[in-house]
This record gives sequence, C-alpha cells and structure tokens, in this order.
Amino acid sequence: EKSWQSVKEKIIRPENEEITTQEKNRSRGISGYLKLAASWLVFFLLGSGLTYIVISKKGAEYGSGTYEISAPLGARTKFTMPDSTVIWLNAGSNITYNEDYGKVTRTIYLTGEAYFDVGTDKAHAFIVKTDGLDLRALGTKFNVKAYRDESHITATLEEGSLGVEIDNESGRNKKIVLNPNEKIIYYKDSPENTVVTDADATPEASLYRNVNTKLYT
Repeated sequence: EKSWQSVKEKIIRPENEEITTQEKNRSRGISGYLKLAASWLVFFLLGSGLTYIVISKKGAEYGSGTYEISAPLGARTKFTMPDSTVIWLNAGSNITYNEDYGKVTRTIYLTGEAYFDVGTDKAHAFIVKTDGLDLRALGTKFNVKAYRDESHITATLEEGSLGVEIDNESGRNKKIVLNPNEKIIYYKDSPENTVVTDADATPEASLYRNVNTKLYT
C-alpha cells in the first residue's frame, strides 16, 4: 500500500507541488483505472499459468533427445504434433516422445489421460505406450486413461481401428483389435490378464462393445 501511494503521487503531480481539489478528483479517477488494469493483469497471469504447457528436454530418464509435455493439475491442454496429430491432455498427465518421432514410427509414452486425433500417415504407425498396454493406430480417434495411481488402464475407440497389445509378466503378449465404439479395461494386478468380453466382470482385461464413447473421451 505504501509503494502504491508513492507511485500514485508521482503519476499525479511533481514532487512538492500542492494538490488541488480538481487534482484530487483526477487522482481518484486515474487510481481507479490503474487498479482495474492491475486486477485484469493478475487474472490474465493466473489464467496463463493454469493453461501453461510444460515442455522440457530430458536425457537421463528416457534417453538422449526426449521431450516431455505436461498438463498441470486443475487444467487441460490441447496441442498439435509435427504430423498434425491433435492431442488433448487431461489434468496431471504427461507424454514423452523422442526427437526421432515420425522417422520410423510415431511413438508416444503416456502417463495419465489423453485423447488422440491421429494424423493420417500409413507409412509410420502411431503408437501409444502405457504401463501395461501398447496401442497402435494409423488414423483414428481414441481415448486412453492410464494414471499410475489407478489399478486399471482404459482405452476407448471412437473412430478407425486400434490394435491393443497387452503385456504379460510371463512374456505371452496378447493382441486384439478394437473397432469403433469399443472399450477395453486392463487390470494391472491381474495374474493372467486374459481378455474377456462384455459383462464378464473378472479381475482381468475386459472388452466392452457398443459403448457411448462420449462418456469416456
């Protein structure tokens, strides 16, 4: 408050000059405008902070030339990859990808939840890797939810086709193909990770058909 008064006085009049009634009124008007401008600036900076995309280059954890994009808690963010793939990243989520993205494959490592509108490129498969599921697409729209602190991973296909590879501790990977309006739930703690269908509620990986994708994307 003391600093504000000092700045206000310097704006309104030179030092040691008498303040008239008219100048006092003008001081109130300018003060109001400045405070209004300052309040808008604060809200703008807060909004920018909530939607800020953290992009960093990491070498030690994933290897040389790896990039990470993160969405902070309480915010979602949307961005476009070099191949025109559009990604919506949900709060508390991040993706990493190598600088050779698009040269052989388009591989992304996901932690958290993201929606993908994959750019068409038949020569370079689009692959999303999570802790338990690998998903492969050429041109499609799908949602993946793979938070580390949750017991399961969910993938929902809206358009196109999606190959799903389920990792097993025994090394016997299972592969299935999702069609539009299908959803798979992979249970991380399952000993067998067997794919079952529809209403079979077992602690494994369940496949659901004819789902309302709007509920999961």
